Amino acid sequence: MKRMILAISMVGIILSYMTLGETHVQAAYENNPPQSIKLDNIFTTPAGSDSTVVQNGTTKKSYVQVTPDKGNNKNGAIWSTANNTLDLTKDFESSMYLYFGGMGDNAADGMAFVMQNDARQGNTIIKGSGAQMGVWASDVHYGPFDGIQNSFAVEFDSHYNDGFDWNVGSSIGDHLAWGFPGQKSTYKDEGEGRRILNHNAVQSIQQMSNDRWYSFNVKWNATTKVLQYSYGDDRAKNPVVSVNIDPQTIFGGNNVVWGFTGSTGSSTENNQVAFAKVPGLVNEEGTDTVTNSSGDVVAGKDVTGKKVSLGDNLHYKVGSKYTSGKQDWENILADFKLDGDVTYKPGTLKVVKKAQDGTEKTTSLPDSSWSNKALSKVNLGKLGTYTADANSSAYITFDVTADKVGMVNQSEAALNGDNYLTKTNALSYEISQNKAPTLTLADAGKSIDVTEGDAYKFNGTWKDVDSDTANLSYSVDGGSAVSFASDVKNDPKGQDHNYSATVPAASLPLGTHKVSVYAVDSDGAKSNVETVTINVATAGLLQFVNIPTTTSYGSTEIPAGKETVDINRGSDWDVRVKDTRKTGSHWHVDLTLTEPFTTGKGTANEHVLKEALVYKTGTSQTEFTVGTAVNVYDKTTVNSDDVPIKWADDQGVLMVAHSADYKGAYAARLNWSLVDAP
Repeated sequence: MKRMILAISMVGIILSYMTLGETHVQAAYENNPPQSIKLDNIFTTPAGSDSTVVQNGTTKKSYVQVTPDKGNNKNGAIWSTANNTLDLTKDFESSMYLYFGGMGDNAADGMAFVMQNDARQGNTIIKGSGAQMGVWASDVHYGPFDGIQNSFAVEFDSHYNDGFDWNVGSSIGDHLAWGFPGQKSTYKDEGEGRRILNHNAVQSIQQMSNDRWYSFNVKWNATTKVLQYSYGDDRAKNPVVSVNIDPQTIFGGNNVVWGFTGSTGSSTENNQVAFAKVPGLVNEEGTDTVTNSSGDVVAGKDVTGKKVSLGDNLHYKVGSKYTSGKQDWENILADFKLDGDVTYKPGTLKVVKKAQDGTEKTTSLPDSSWSNKALSKVNLGKLGTYTADANSSAYITFDVTADKVGMVNQSEAALNGDNYLTKTNALSYEISQNKAPTLTLADAGKSIDVTEGDAYKFNGTWKDVDSDTANLSYSVDGGSAVSFASDVKNDPKGQDHNYSATVPAASLPLGTHKVSVYAVDSDGAKSNVETVTINVATAGLLQFVNIPTTTSYGSTEIPAGKETVDINRGSDWDVRVKDTRKTGSHWHVDLTLTEPFTTGKGTANEHVLKEALVYKTGTSQTEFTVGTAVNVYDKTTVNSDDVPIKWADDQGVLMVAHSADYKGAYAARLNWSLVDAP
């Protein structure tokens, strides 16, 4: 019997030895972040660091291995390259995922997100205990204050250290906190023989090392000098933390290196970080918008809860515009699921790309691109400014029909590129049973000329089949709405109602303007928008720019018998008019004979020519009589150039010689008048 007991004891020893061995079994989510970008030339590791950058060519996922899960007393540090430092005079945002292995309570010690301006920059590494996590000063009582200088850190502490974590409390366990590692005030040496780290904004984490990835987001506001960070998705348990940071005081400048540090002691921990957004790598403006048939936004980043009518046609626009960055945004694939009671309109799915030179290219996509109201991996190509083949924006566009009354809560689209991952905004709007009103504008589509200082009057009709009242408004050049008829009764319903209004001159300065008119019913539904173009020109001047003081006719022999001879004008006839009023103005020139043609006036040899001055056209002849004005020229203005008052040689204002005339040199007085009228 004793031999049996001894045999069982030996088996127990063998089993215990096998359990405590170095055999490593990979956790399900180890090396497999939820999403990540390529990390080409973004991070560097200092000499002596146990950290590495892992680029997985098979899964296309990349991550930073801060500390490995094999071996004790490891010290990790990984820092941004010189081209990827943070400029704290500008806003930035970073999104990443953290992994702490799957060893549960046996994991230690954690890692830290660090921003620093230590003299060693990218060569900074702390070779110390696991409790220091590669960033804090020594955890030894009265030990050196050798933490990373000029720095700020958020620690992810997976192991309670009696002493260093004393003010956290052992009941808290795994926790997040922030501090300034290079400042002595961050630590306190107490008489009990321990150094205590002053933890700020402590957040308790039930267990970090649980084979799960957790989101971590950082946002910096350069104006308020506030850094915000958030961990995980449970905002009730782990709310957003805000930290006031004066860059000059904490970092000694506005440019900092950033990255992660970590360390292990007698226990190990597999610390990994994957990135969705690296600060400054790509800056873009992603957007989802929905517009109605009038072009009004009914849902977007800053527009929510607006109403559309049942059966309305709506236009979706999903995508992004590249604004700046250190790299082009490469190989963007878009995922989008159409939510709500709306139906895609076949034949409307397109990708619209706009290049840096402003040119647009539209590509139609087959309706088969949809699968259960979802689009998957729609290729938007490359956006940026650094290579010739990069566009500046790319959007998926399509139309839908509002099919059922109720709210539409549209989830955001995912835009995943090789080096930047993001999501657009969510959308919400309401489909109402109510039918939108319809409206007409008498001048719709026209181009109307208005003189500067004059108002513009317009009129039309509106109709609504189901609402009790409507508000009518206009806008100038897309500006604020101006209501010109409020709570107008819709009685009887379904019939045309007349309206009229005036846009004041103060709203119509010189130039070309678009005046848009529309109606909104008492249920919030907006009608079609009708538009007219208003051309506002200066009042201008209509004037003679030249009238010679004297003009002449030629000489001729007195005809015999009953014959007459026309005498043409001399070369000194130079009368010109200028009209700087608006195009299409009408005017004419009147000529009046105020004194007859006379020779030897006041002498015994005085003679007067009778019926001497005539105005001839191709079909008629008018004789001038003293004091009677004759219209000798008509014009409609086409531009502001000078207009010479001239006729064909045998037309216009001519003299006529008769056989009864006496020879001599004759003179008369003429009066030119410019008339602003047809």
